[in-house]
Amino acid sequence: MDVLLIDGKNFCWRHGWTRRMLRASNGFPTGVIYGVLAGMMRLRRIFPDAAFVFCWDGKDTDKSWRHKLAKTYKANRKRTGEPPQEVKDVYMQIPSLRILLSHMGFLQLEIDTLEADDLIGIVARSLKKKVKRVLIYSSDKDFIQLMDKHTLLVRDIDKKKKCAPLTEKEVFASFGVSPKDWNKYRSLVGDKSDDIRRPIKGVGPKRAIDILASGCDPSKKNGCIDEKLKLSWRDVRLNYKLVRIVRKPDDNRIPSPLRKQIEKLVAVVEKTAPDKLYRSEAGKSKESYRAVMKMLARFELDSLWESRQLLWKLP
Repeated sequence: MDVLLIDGKNFCWRHGWTRRMLRASNGFPTGVIYGVLAGMMRLRRIFPDAAFVFCWDGKDTDKSWRHKLAKTYKANRKRTGEPPQEVKDVYMQIPSLRILLSHMGFLQLEIDTLEADDLIGIVARSLKKKVKRVLIYSSDKDFIQLMDKHTLLVRDIDKKKKCAPLTEKEVFASFGVSPKDWNKYRSLVGDKSDDIRRPIKGVGPKRAIDILASGCDPSKKNGCIDEKLKLSWRDVRLNYKLVRIVRKPDDNRIPSPLRKQIEKLVAVVEKTAPDKLYRSEAGKSKESYRAVMKMLARFELDSLWESRQLLWKLP
């Protein structure tokens, strides 16, 4: 069987933006709720045997280990004053969506202060020996680093591909590096979305590839063989730590109290039989069905109501 690890917030943001005009008659935004549930029915057609597991950012991720390591991390996302209505609309819908998913019996995972990227990295590593494939569903390029024979990334941004997993050849054709070198490459070019800045002035994607080809290795403390770059190597190394997704609970970047929580989650995941990753039996009960239908009616999602039999057949 396959397991589809869904980057929850990423999924919500994509649908919240493309369907930002969708609202109930009382003005409540419903684009996220509609888009995610409709998207799940589409994913079921493409991956009929996959179990869906949602991974969410934990509470207080502004206190994550990355923020403590670099005060500039995601500083570009800090807003002053009232946030735009589109932003408020997305956040307004997530609690209701999560209640719907809970009623339906889907497994939802989160750990306080841990970003969904790291949670997915940890869970993917724990699952890949138990299942045929671990599919990560997210448009976030950061997950390229997790790609291997058993862990595939489904970005779903190319309509022609129809959710086909990203391949190593496609990564190399687009960026000039393979997934195994992704973190080294990103440590040199930075990441605008997370405000991880380029550590060396004048070094862009092409120059970064040349630096890696020359033998410089950002994964190593003494991995710089170019004298001109040595003054900036400390910043390169910091970037490498920031972009690298956590895979194991004992990662030394993780604070000790948080490691214990992660270890407990990993233990539960590893003890869970693969078929138990599907929707729970409680989520398939008549009571759950009525609760979900009541919420769909309240949000006036008529098309989902009409497709309720397909919705209820989700794995």
